[in-house]
Amino acid sequence: MYEFYETTGCISDNGTELIYTSVFFDENRWNGSPHIHDFWEIFFCLGGSCEFFIWDDSFIAQPGDFVVINPGVEHWENNLGNKWIVVAFSGTQPAFENTAAGYTKGSYIRKSEYITQLAMSIVDEAKNKLPGYQKACMNMLELLLLQIQRIKEADTYEVSIVPELRQEEAKHHSITWIKQYIENNYMHNFNIEFLSRKIGLNKYSLIREFKQAYGVSPMEYLLRCRFREAKFLLSTTNLSISHIGQGVGFSSSNYFSQCFMKREGMSPTAYRQLHQKNK
Repeated sequence: MYEFYETTGCISDNGTELIYTSVFFDENRWNGSPHIHDFWEIFFCLGGSCEFFIWDDSFIAQPGDFVVINPGVEHWENNLGNKWIVVAFSGTQPAFENTAAGYTKGSYIRKSEYITQLAMSIVDEAKNKLPGYQKACMNMLELLLLQIQRIKEADTYEVSIVPELRQEEAKHHSITWIKQYIENNYMHNFNIEFLSRKIGLNKYSLIREFKQAYGVSPMEYLLRCRFREAKFLLSTTNLSISHIGQGVGFSSSNYFSQCFMKREGMSPTAYRQLHQKNK
C-alpha cells in the first residue's frame, strides 16, 4: 500500500512549507536507489523495519524510531517489511538538525500515540484537502517538529545525567539489531568484522555481548539460521542440494554437504530421505 499526497499553499509565516506526506506499507523486501532532494524528509516507523543508507553510514529503523534526512544528502532505503509515515518540508532549518551526519535519528516511543496521531492527521488533511487544510497542516507540522526537538533535548539531558544507563540501553539495542540483521540476511556472506563495524563495537565485545544475550556467538547463530532453513527445505521441497546450499549462504554444494554432515551426522540427501519418508 502506498498513499502519496502533495500539498499546495501550505506555508507558515517563518517560511516552512509542507511539500507532501505519504503512508507506506509493504511486507515485501526490496532495495531502494540512491537519491538526493532539496527538502527535509521525516520517516516515522510504525511497524517492521527498514535499513537506511545515508552517505557512508547505515542503520536499521525499528517501530517507534524517526529519521530526519537533511536536504542535499544522498540516501536510500532497503525495505525489510515496513510501515511508515513520511512528511516532507522545506524552508527554515529545524532546531534539532544534525548537519555533521546529514540526518537526525531518535525514538518517539514514549510519545508514540500523540506523534502518530499528529502525523496521521497531517496525512488526512493533505488527502481530503477540505477548506482550511493548509492552516491545519502547518499547525500540526509545527507541533510535530516541536515534539521532535523536545525528544532530542530530552535525550541530551538523559545522556548527561545517566550516561552509563544510556550506554547500556544503546548496547542492548545494538545486540538485538545484530540478531535481527543475521535473521534477515543469513543467505549472504559476511564476517564478524562486518557485523562489528555495523554497530561500532569491536568484534571481541560483540562476541561477548551476543553470547551473554543469546548463549552463542554471532557466527554460530548465523549457522543455526542457515541450517534451520536448509533442513526445512530438504524436508518440504524437491530443490536440489546445490540450490539449497547456495540459497542459504554456502559458497558451494560440496562445502554445504561437508558442513551438514559434520553438524547433523548425515548427508543432506540422507536427511531428506529420512524426513520426507517420515512425513
